[in-house]
Amino acid sequence: MIHTTIRIAELSDLDKIMLIEAQFGEEAFERSIFRRQLGMPTFCVLEAEGIVVGYYLALTRTNWGKIRLYSIAVDPTMHKMGFGALMMQDLISKSFSRGYVSISLEVAEDNPARHMYENFGFKQIDILENYYANGNPAIKMELEF
Repeated sequence: MIHTTIRIAELSDLDKIMLIEAQFGEEAFERSIFRRQLGMPTFCVLEAEGIVVGYYLALTRTNWGKIRLYSIAVDPTMHKMGFGALMMQDLISKSFSRGYVSISLEVAEDNPARHMYENFGFKQIDILENYYANGNPAIKMELEF
């Protein structure tokens, strides 16, 4: 059994986060986006045996009552080990306990994570045409509590 911990992202995590983010090529977010969110309770890393293997970043607005999952990613060498689901469960639990009413996200049609989101109860609410840099659409999904 692998020991895992989910905690708020720190400055010392940024290099590993950027290595994980690199898997998205031209869709990867810039370091400055992550740096601005450091210390926020909705920017967390997942450690497995003390090594950062994934992260999630969600955005909130106090007057919204909603959370938007901005990015969630796992080190490509660690895919299919359940780490994405661990982070999603953490985000859902924290969001619900803090009184948020929903979580929304966008995902590529062919992204295998889409099935994970559906398994957590996310529903498709829209298709966003030309969402990605390559012109592909995104599926907008939402989980309501």
